[in-house]
Amino acid sequence: MTHGLALATKFCEHWKNWWTAFPDVNFAVQELIAESGTSTVLTRWILTGTQSGQFRRAAATGNRIEVEGVSIDRISNGLVVSGFDAWGSAVLRRQIWLLTAN
Repeated sequence: MTHGLALATKFCEHWKNWWTAFPDVNFAVQELIAESGTSTVLTRWILTGTQSGQFRRAAATGNRIEVEGVSIDRISNGLVVSGFDAWGSAVLRRQIWLLTAN
């Protein structure tokens, strides 16, 4: 298996877990910044959904989630070739009771 195919397979498995836990998952783009002459795109987004399946160690809670994040992606030939995401993972864990608020 090529490195690219292995990464694509891992990516699909990762999102399959998300879609199983949050079948109504939605990314709402709030802001998109791309400068002419560069291959970098910045996206500010809000992820929402309802936890109706198991996610990591958390059984289905029925809780609605809302998490803000930012993605920085590099584009080549119309495809994302690398990326970085920063998002409120602690916020998500609190919303599905994997983390208690202190």
